[in-house]
Amino acid sequence: MLNHFKHLILMEDKVIMIKIIRKFYFGILMLITLNISAQTLTSDTLIKSFSRSELIQSQPLLSTMIQYGVKVYKITYQTPNIYDGESEASGLVVIPSNNHCSWSLMSYQHGTVTHKDNVPSRYNDEAQVGTFGAAIVGSVVALPDYLGLGDSDGLHPYIHSKTEASASLDMLRATRELCNKYDINLNDDVFIFGYSQGGHATLALQKLIENNHSEEFTIKYSIPMSGPYDLSGVQKESSLGMNEYSAPFYIPYILLSYRTLYPYLNIYSLDEMFASPYRSIADYFNGQYRADQINALLPNIPNKMLNSDFYESVMSNSKHPLSLALAENDLTDWAPSSPIHFYYCGGDKLVSPLNSKIAYQKMSALDGTQVNITEIHPTLDHQECFIPSFVKALQTFISKTTTCNLLLNEIKNKPTFRISPNPVKDNLYITSDKQNTMKIYAIDGQLLLIKSIGPSRNRIDVSMLNAGIYLIKFGESTQKFIIDRQ
Repeated sequence: MLNHFKHLILMEDKVIMIKIIRKFYFGILMLITLNISAQTLTSDTLIKSFSRSELIQSQPLLSTMIQYGVKVYKITYQTPNIYDGESEASGLVVIPSNNHCSWSLMSYQHGTVTHKDNVPSRYNDEAQVGTFGAAIVGSVVALPDYLGLGDSDGLHPYIHSKTEASASLDMLRATRELCNKYDINLNDDVFIFGYSQGGHATLALQKLIENNHSEEFTIKYSIPMSGPYDLSGVQKESSLGMNEYSAPFYIPYILLSYRTLYPYLNIYSLDEMFASPYRSIADYFNGQYRADQINALLPNIPNKMLNSDFYESVMSNSKHPLSLALAENDLTDWAPSSPIHFYYCGGDKLVSPLNSKIAYQKMSALDGTQVNITEIHPTLDHQECFIPSFVKALQTFISKTTTCNLLLNEIKNKPTFRISPNPVKDNLYITSDKQNTMKIYAIDGQLLLIKSIGPSRNRIDVSMLNAGIYLIKFGESTQKFIIDRQ
């Protein structure tokens, strides 16, 4: 009888444990579900709108590429802060003005700024990337300000992979909520790109999405441009070497940021880090000074602003706390699953081109990766490289997204012909297995060229057409192509 009683107790214990386990897993499932579906967007304000003609008038050189007017929203949203809590952050969202389309989603990560208001949500110069990205590609563009900038309090965690990625991810979530609020249709395509610090943030965002949030977003194409991906290697050597460096403010920006982020750097006081004339430089990273104002206070050879013992220890010891913090934010040693295309310019003295080359070499050596690299220009410097990189990125996204145009409704059908190269300079080749009539249209539907094509490889001279986006129709199929003469 006693054994039977013990058996019943054991059976009852098992039932209770099963119920506890079920409740535990149900609770975990609910937490995961709530985390994915919880509201991120906290406010939105329409701050600007531009018609297509206004955008063309402001940038006539882009007239053949601009397809839509746009609406521009400033938003605020919730995102994790550096203390594992939640903070409010801000950003800009630009939406094409045609509500009858299904748009791709694009995220642009901006470059280095020190003034809190020099950010996309205040519609600074770099915000125009979003305006013309939406108007040219036909995409909803999200531009995060990052933590510590815009409406966000505190020091910006500069070149910090974790918060760059989380702020950008939550900006995408908030943008999607904004689109739902205003009945803006989004398709499944996600494009990400960024320049300088934004190139670093772009890779950080891609790594976070692919590793942890692939059920939410699928990146179709990623273009990091002129970013410091090898922080602990070539970027440390180039910016902290013995030569002149035209952006010395980068050094205290990183030191002060990492000293806040990594407690093991707090073993060094500011007096131990900085040489005596520069120990008050932290006062100028309060979000109220521009980079050029801070640069004017610093030596052109950055190592002169540092205490010599601290400098020698950093440069000679790969296990130094600063070296370890830099290495934690390197973004070269991982295997991306979505296509990546690195852009850089050969004359860049601020962010060494070796950052892009090393990232490309390491990633392309891994199985299953799709990695490309392009030198945009052999001699342009960091500032000069931005515009051609931006235009090239938009042209790439155009070729990979579905643009909303009546003629383009036919693109979703399987093409019955092939075109190459795309982009093209002067001679476009069309290959088909049957004879039909070929027509080339401007993006606004104007017929520009008509020709009968035979069942072979045919050369079409497009040298008389301006650079821009065009549609080619062959029988009942239509494709896009780009003329690029850079």
